Amino acid sequence: MKKLIIIPLLLLSMTLGATKYYVSPSPTGNNGNDGSISSPWATLSFACTQAIVPGDTIYVNAGTITETQQVVKALGVSIVGQGDTSIINSTYAGGYTGSINCASAIGNPVDDNSSISYIKLTGSNYTGRIGIYGAYRNNIEIHHCTIEDFSHGAIKFKSNNPSAFSPPTVDYATGLSIHDCTINDCGYNVSSYASVWFDGTDGMEVYNNTFTDTARAAGLNSWATIKCNFNVRYDIHDNNFYRLDHEDSRSNFFMENWNYRGDCQFRDNTLYGLATIDFGGPFSEIIAGCSYGVKIYGNSFINDSNGTYTTDGGTQTICAIVIEGNHEKIYVYRNLIQRFGWAIEISTPSAPWLSYWEDDWVIKDIYVYYNLITDVGYSDHTYCYGILYINETNDAPYTTIATNFNFFNNVITAIAGSTYQGIRLNANGTLTGLNIQNNIVKGFDDYGVYLGEHSTDGFDITNVDVTYNCMNDNGTNTVYVESAAGRITISDSDVATGNITTAPAFKSTATYRLTPTSPCVDAGIDVGLDYDYYGHRVPQNGTPDIGACEVGNYVLFYNGKQLY
Repeated sequence: MKKLIIIPLLLLSMTLGATKYYVSPSPTGNNGNDGSISSPWATLSFACTQAIVPGDTIYVNAGTITETQQVVKALGVSIVGQGDTSIINSTYAGGYTGSINCASAIGNPVDDNSSISYIKLTGSNYTGRIGIYGAYRNNIEIHHCTIEDFSHGAIKFKSNNPSAFSPPTVDYATGLSIHDCTINDCGYNVSSYASVWFDGTDGMEVYNNTFTDTARAAGLNSWATIKCNFNVRYDIHDNNFYRLDHEDSRSNFFMENWNYRGDCQFRDNTLYGLATIDFGGPFSEIIAGCSYGVKIYGNSFINDSNGTYTTDGGTQTICAIVIEGNHEKIYVYRNLIQRFGWAIEISTPSAPWLSYWEDDWVIKDIYVYYNLITDVGYSDHTYCYGILYINETNDAPYTTIATNFNFFNNVITAIAGSTYQGIRLNANGTLTGLNIQNNIVKGFDDYGVYLGEHSTDGFDITNVDVTYNCMNDNGTNTVYVESAAGRITISDSDVATGNITTAPAFKSTATYRLTPTSPCVDAGIDVGLDYDYYGHRVPQNGTPDIGACEVGNYVLFYNGKQLY
């Protein structure tokens, strides 16, 4: 009983002195008032000079407030509006620390324990540079806000002052989240800026938001919708992303992640447009307390038609998912990827200032499984792929060592006349452990599976298992192993057992499920996976099926219609 009494008393003591303040547009609001509900202030920037006690809350009434000064929010002070009717129009253009600033001094983060919610924050037609800036603080929640028309970004969180080439130096910021927000047309198309970016955080959560980066002409929208560097345990989920198919041959990212620290997730998002989620950097690693690098799953990359490779006189390769640089324990599964020129790329990175980025690269434990990769191809370009491992020229003394690549139970289909290979390795260095099993690869103009070197660099592959796949309606339905001049060496290999070439007999290309009499039913091999693309248990009938969708005794509904 003593504990039950003490806890409420402690909570009460923490809120003593906290006050509710109010802001309204003039003429009701006036900075000569006392800030009470009946005598509100006129600007949020002034209110934040008065509300400085942790637990204070500033309520923004309906109407439009023009802010010419930076709003500097004290620790523990929350800002709450009435939704999109509470409009804060910021013309503050004095730097990159936010129209609303929530920053503490450089060093280990301090607790803020506050929120910003239910406001509409605008950058006054790109006059404002960044909407909300939070630095070296824990526990800030931004939710149910609309943020739009900032020239260099909507929200930025940072701690430990990392850069692309320097690991963190102080503690990660924790307890940060962005959710249920609408973020429109914020960011600039250079590599340092994005609609939302966060560096040096632990447990960052971004969910239930809608991001739209389509308002400006191609080449002027944000470099990335989300950009992040040196983060651990982030969870980006259940968001909607909208981007153009091209940014005038400039970079075009739904998300660009560098140097993850482990246990990061990008899941259950819906993404519209031919843009990329990218995971790169030389310092990615799994730190103590984490068990994997990144999981990318349950996402839908939606495109109504196949795009063009050439635009505005330039060319651009767009991949849905790129894994580049040093990586360990990457899981890519149960994603829908529609109409990309290249769907999934695993690679050593390139850099604009270096052409190809040479380093000692280590890539290991890559798992790509139960994905639907459909209608691969550009409408105007031949060299397109479903899954590609490409290791660019790495001159001596640099090496690339890859270990344990696993491509299981994917469905990969192509449009007619403009595609190349379903699964291709175009690499150098060494790869130990390549498992390509239970995949359906259909409709490519060249080989279903192609194992080759990059240029004339030499490539050694050990323990190769390309078995129990269905390769149908490709230019060649066998596995190609390049052997020119002895530059590629493959040992301990099986590229034939269980492979079939008959049509997989899909029930529908809306779902890519198999008919009960499909030759792919019970024709696969157990690779240790539990659930198919639709989340059904594998196997249903004793032996796994080839493809992403296990045949079983269940009813499927698609867009409200019963299919079987």
